[in-house]
Amino acid sequence: MDGPENNDLTKQRIMAKETKNPENRDREKNDGTQRKYEKELTLQIELTGAEKVTIMELLKCVRGLFFIACRCIGMDKYKITMTNAVGKSRLLDGFKIGTTIVMAKELNNDELVVSFLTLPTYISDQEIIDKLHGWGVSAISPIKRRTWPGTNIADGTRSSLIVSGPSSSAAVN
Repeated sequence: MDGPENNDLTKQRIMAKETKNPENRDREKNDGTQRKYEKELTLQIELTGAEKVTIMELLKCVRGLFFIACRCIGMDKYKITMTNAVGKSRLLDGFKIGTTIVMAKELNNDELVVSFLTLPTYISDQEIIDKLHGWGVSAISPIKRRTWPGTNIADGTRSSLIVSGPSSSAAVN
């Protein structure tokens, strides 16, 4: 049975095999086990120094620490995901490639700056803090009022550093 139905069936089987589990398709190691791409094992790397270091030189230097992903996020800045906490800890110590210093730091994506644009100036900071708590976030810095350049006249914009969730015990009240 080599008709068109058989060819279509073969193509469907091949496609089904390739897309069997599309979420994890690229995560399998050669031995069939699954890789884990965890945010907790991801570090931001920054290269500082006059000597230019290529991405391949960087990858060769961290190869022994067992990383599974590397993404360029800017000039001399990368995010590297490690396979385990030991490699992560060793990378946090930093190292040199020639005269270039390689520094790693943890990701702190639970903090961000929010701005409230064109608010009426009579709204109090406490009202803003109460609204943030209602949204499940807390201000961890004082709320700042933006002013017109060269004056102390408020323009209606306020900003603050916030953290999400109840874990913010150092929240500003």
